[in-house]
Amino acid sequence: MHNKLIEKLLSHNNLQALDVDVFPAGMKILVLAPHPDDFDAVGVTLRRFKANGNLLTLAVISSGASGVEDSYLKNDGNLKIKTLIREREQLESALFCNLNENKIIFLRTEEEENGNILENDTNFLLIKNCLAKANPDIVFMPHWNDTNASHRRSYALAKKAMLQIPGQRILFLNKDPKTVTMPIKLYSAFDESEASWKGKLLRHHMSQHERNLHTRGYGFDCRILEFNRLCAVEIKREEYAEVFDIEVVPRQHT
Repeated sequence: MHNKLIEKLLSHNNLQALDVDVFPAGMKILVLAPHPDDFDAVGVTLRRFKANGNLLTLAVISSGASGVEDSYLKNDGNLKIKTLIREREQLESALFCNLNENKIIFLRTEEEENGNILENDTNFLLIKNCLAKANPDIVFMPHWNDTNASHRRSYALAKKAMLQIPGQRILFLNKDPKTVTMPIKLYSAFDESEASWKGKLLRHHMSQHERNLHTRGYGFDCRILEFNRLCAVEIKREEYAEVFDIEVVPRQHT
């Protein structure tokens, strides 16, 4: 890990723009997504890292099946069909980002009846093995201070696993619409052109788009982009922003 880079990121408490150019292309990135579509929530930032030459791997922790309405594609509440719907959407989305198919992993962790992942030994080992195999320098995932139980539990399991795996890692923890509160240390600002691209990315998740239309009256793309606009207002930047807290997991020794 590059200690000077870590020192720069942690050097002061002032808000900083996330400049991907300072990250060496050899640094490996794992996106540890609790659900299908969490990758897309920070799609602009990940697109910039990919353009920088960084190696991206996406691991989707849970099926997200509970987020699919029974009426969508007439699945009649079949969880296996719902799981395949969500995975297909995430696969298409990731391919739209030019992510290699062999870099997309579905962990299919054990879940409660309501769809939240279980914080148990089986899921811990799945996540630990994924982290050990990917051996990332940087891990992206939603912030732990969130009303979504799967976000909280994913962070807890991943943090526990990282404390048992040799190596030092930077965690980029993104704010999303269900985050309760979070210190914002880094941001990726983007304009209408990139917002248009991100809208196309988000619309690959048509099951979520339809659910948002039915429950909120607007689509999934509008929900996330409006949230990005509000983040930009919060940090006094123009147009849109993806925002992050950062955490460094110290080097572990064998």
